Amino acid sequence: MMNRKMIPAVLALVLCLSVTIGGAMAYFTDYEDAYGGAELELGGQTEIEEGSDERNKHIVVSNTGDTHMLVRVAVLGNEAEQFMDVTVGAGWLPSQENGITFYYYNKALAPGEKTSAIDAVLKAEWTNGNARPELNDLEITVVHESRQAIFNSETQQLAVPDGWNANMVAQITPQAHPQKKQA
Repeated sequence: MMNRKMIPAVLALVLCLSVTIGGAMAYFTDYEDAYGGAELELGGQTEIEEGSDERNKHIVVSNTGDTHMLVRVAVLGNEAEQFMDVTVGAGWLPSQENGITFYYYNKALAPGEKTSAIDAVLKAEWTNGNARPELNDLEITVVHESRQAIFNSETQQLAVPDGWNANMVAQITPQAHPQKKQA
């Protein structure tokens, strides 16, 4: 007797659920294509020139963007650094960080400006007097990083990018930033 009274209630419940699920499925499966777009430009961009020789590098960084940039460079070899002579031009500040020598440029590069050169040249001999390995076994890798120079007018200092040496960034001259006119 109890089972016969429950049948209409269960059927009513199933009917209600099927109507609700159908509406939810229609909601979650419907979509509308969106058209159009906007160009996003962050403004900061640098390019590195390493010269044409794979074993001897003449490194210059250019600011090709439209905002001031902070620049640092690391010159690495696949063997011990005793195979390389690194000569830095005016304005580069060396910093040892986690076993790597980074060279920070001492001023924020203005748009269109270039750094002085860093030259990395393979040595003819090891420091212990032994002949160096074959040139084919050696390689010079240049890593350059740049970040937009953000000047904090309250502290009168440049913001330190993540992973950069704060003491080195404190030595960088910010230069005057052009003010953009608002429409």
